[in-house]
Amino acid sequence: DLERDTIAPDPLCPQMRVVTAPVALAQCLRSVLSGKHGWPVVEVDGLTDRQVRAVQLIDAFAQCSTVTWNQLEDAATGLISRRELRRLSRLVAAGAESPRETELRLMVRDLLPAGHRGETQVEVGYREETSWRGTRDRTTFFDIGCRSLRIGLYYDGKHHDEEGQVEKDFEQLQDLTDGEWIVVRVNRT
Repeated sequence: DLERDTIAPDPLCPQMRVVTAPVALAQCLRSVLSGKHGWPVVEVDGLTDRQVRAVQLIDAFAQCSTVTWNQLEDAATGLISRRELRRLSRLVAAGAESPRETELRLMVRDLLPAGHRGETQVEVGYREETSWRGTRDRTTFFDIGCRSLRIGLYYDGKHHDEEGQVEKDFEQLQDLTDGEWIVVRVNRT
């Protein structure tokens, strides 16, 4: 194994050294891509389960760290092939906020017509109807959206089954539809 960069994260314990975040990500990716570690994922056309897991891992790292793609490429030297990294680079998106959102994005990645593209965490303003026939301006974020086609997708986790949330989601769906958006809500089943 190549010698890897290490750091001492705790100034009170300088003898404790750990690999840097880019190296940790590269080592975890190698483990996932080799099949040494895994977890259940949905079937995604054109990708292996290992590739889906690798994209989930990179997306999650993008949410909780400042590791750049260049840092990952450097750290992955000798661990992961450049060809595999290039393929993964075309599939990752920093906006995915959960492994299931990553799966959803990967499942719909090739469904938009030519000339249109999807984005993650698309901010959309809409008018919410309130009691007494009033309205107020609201904002939501589609997990995946295509502004040019006015299509938005949400991945609904478990909390969307809770009392009160179902009605709130339905009302939001109606308000967005009134604003001429096509909204698709996908849940874990």
